[in-house]
Amino acid sequence: MISSTITPDSSYTSKLYNVSLPVGFQFVSKNKKWKTVLIGIPKMASDFKGAVDNYDYQYGGIFLENYVHNEKLKIKAGLYYNSEAFGNFFMPLVGLDWKVSDRLNLYGILPSSYKVEYAFVKNKLYAGVNFRSLTRSFRLSKVKNLDYVRYNEIQLKLFADFFVRKKILIFGEVGYSLGKSPLQFTYNTKQETFSSPVYTPLKSYLVFNIGVAYRIRLDLEKQE
Repeated sequence: MISSTITPDSSYTSKLYNVSLPVGFQFVSKNKKWKTVLIGIPKMASDFKGAVDNYDYQYGGIFLENYVHNEKLKIKAGLYYNSEAFGNFFMPLVGLDWKVSDRLNLYGILPSSYKVEYAFVKNKLYAGVNFRSLTRSFRLSKVKNLDYVRYNEIQLKLFADFFVRKKILIFGEVGYSLGKSPLQFTYNTKQETFSSPVYTPLKSYLVFNIGVAYRIRLDLEKQE
């Protein structure tokens, strides 16, 4: 859910929702060098101010091929697709998981997400830089003439993970969102509309996140 309050007294608040249920399979070659990942992603993205109909549904998926060169190096390439409210959206994917040393680790898939991680205290404290890029769209109700909101966002953050117990960690992130503001467009066009928009323009802003998680790190599992 994304909630936006335009006036200080909260008299004008708009909420957009995204509900998805990814289902996937992984196929592994006999020599374990090649892995193929297929994921289907049915989704509903809307303000849900009216009855749910075909306008609210989006259908997408991911095809990702992995080549395991060795335990320290994995190469990935593939394609992401989604039937966004603004039309068909294709995004080529490329990734490199590289264990540079016992402490330095690089992993992720560009242009969506990538991390550079350093183990300051092995099995205890990890920190580094996290890059994320998101493209989302939400269909508005008939009251808004079935317009849609497109949100392109780029996040660059510093992060830290501290394991207080095995698989239980406290995590924190802080950084900036550098992406384009949520923008509202006229139905079935790529023309921005300024008639009663659900969002006001946003500048780059501070983002932060803190919490507790149960996390399984495969590298630590292999050590055991």
